[in-house]
Amino acid sequence: MIVLWWILGIIGFLVLLVTILLFAPLRLQAEVKDGDLTATVKILGIKYVKKMDAETPIKKTGKKAKKEVKEETQDEKASIREKIHDVRRKIQMVREILQEVRAYLSTRLIFESLTLKLRFGDGNAARTGIETGLIWGAAGGLVALLNNNFIVKTPIDVEIMPEFNQKMFDLYVNGIIRTRLAHIIIAAFIAVKVYRKYDEI
Repeated sequence: MIVLWWILGIIGFLVLLVTILLFAPLRLQAEVKDGDLTATVKILGIKYVKKMDAETPIKKTGKKAKKEVKEETQDEKASIREKIHDVRRKIQMVREILQEVRAYLSTRLIFESLTLKLRFGDGNAARTGIETGLIWGAAGGLVALLNNNFIVKTPIDVEIMPEFNQKMFDLYVNGIIRTRLAHIIIAAFIAVKVYRKYDEI
């Protein structure tokens, strides 16, 4: 009888612990500086920090073998049409996943702060000026997207600093996102559900 109570006690403790973890506030922080990424996860006062170095080795592939040019047959044309159809279906699937996940997380994902600072130049003053305008346009679109679809506690800080007389690229990103582990798990289930729907077609 005592053993049974011990087992029930352990099960109850585990259920309570899982429930607390699922619904406890989850704080995510990411910082990109000089190409290095530092990610911090904090839940129930426990902090986990992961650093990723920018100097990740890239595997170089050898020279591709030359392919003989073949005349397109009817089967090859049909295969191309199938591939195009498949690509369109995948694009539609990704779009639906993003829409469903965004709709669920819109009130459950809170941006406490977000800072984006970019200092760049390509050595040509005219090109740098044009690129600066394009980057400002993209940054404005990103800010509008986040403000319209999620809860943003503080104004997003964006700073673009063009260097017209030298080549350089220095990106600094720092953001803090607050949510709950349960919300992330449910959002993942939503994404899997949409994926399986398209996979069965």
